[in-house]
Amino acid sequence: LMALSAWMVIYWWIVPIVISSVSVLLVLGGKTERGGVIIDSLKLRLPILRKMLRALYITRSLQTLGELVNAGVPILSALEVTGNISGNRQYFKLWEDVGTGVKDGRRINEILDTTTLLPKPVVQMISAGEESGKLGDVLEEISEYYDRVLRDAVKTFTSLIEPAMIVFMGGIVGFIAMAIILPIFKMSAVVTG
Repeated sequence: LMALSAWMVIYWWIVPIVISSVSVLLVLGGKTERGGVIIDSLKLRLPILRKMLRALYITRSLQTLGELVNAGVPILSALEVTGNISGNRQYFKLWEDVGTGVKDGRRINEILDTTTLLPKPVVQMISAGEESGKLGDVLEEISEYYDRVLRDAVKTFTSLIEPAMIVFMGGIVGFIAMAIILPIFKMSAVVTG
């Protein structure tokens, strides 16, 4: 710990450069197709954010698709719009594949059976909606459920991040206080010494 402190005193300027460089690389890398796919894939694997982001993408996709189907938009156009709105390249690819499969005459649930991006119960409910002719209504019901899951995940995330933020802010305040108080103690030691 002392060695780290000594290193930070001498090379403090490296830390902001590294943080800035990593941030720029992530932003620029995310704009390329390959980098975007990698970043979107990582988003779905992050332990704390995984549940929240998955619920977000499912809610966004199914709500959009359900509303478009209920509005009478042709299914291929609805799937294209859904892919564009999903917010994640993996979900975009999923809805693109569904559109291609529907064009080839396959049912939506047949195509979704192979994906891991949607839970099996969701695929089964979509299948039931497709068979009953109430696909739009079923999609909207599923999206409402995942909207509640998303709200719960956001609450959980904020409750997990609050203590970390308090400790972080306390560290900053402590650092500033020490930066002010230590020189005063040193000056008083010099004056009395």
